[in-house]
Amino acid sequence: MDVSLFHKYGGIQTISTLVHDSYDDILLEPILAPLFQDVDMAKLLDHQVKFFSHVLGGPAHYEGRSLEAAHRGLSIGDDQFQKLVDILQANLQELGVAPDDVQAILDIVRSVKEKIVQHA
Repeated sequence: MDVSLFHKYGGIQTISTLVHDSYDDILLEPILAPLFQDVDMAKLLDHQVKFFSHVLGGPAHYEGRSLEAAHRGLSIGDDQFQKLVDILQANLQELGVAPDDVQAILDIVRSVKEKIVQHA
């Protein structure tokens, strides 16, 4: 029986730690922080915990806007997206996620890049 990444790493508590720690780091980055100036962070963090839980095989059901709609008009570039991936990778490693699983999670994130990054 295959165990989801959600369950393998401790479920909602680990996902919540990952999301909160990652956003703490994101908000310290000069190229990322401006994207969150007018964002209700409590609401965003709640949505992100549900989103990551869902995509990693957990029971949480994500009902937010589509990725395209949520990022439309933000002019997110390749450098910003890569910085976010780097932060997520560092936080996954700090949580003790196995290298193969880190790669699998980052592959999921990279698979939606075209829905987030906007090219002029």
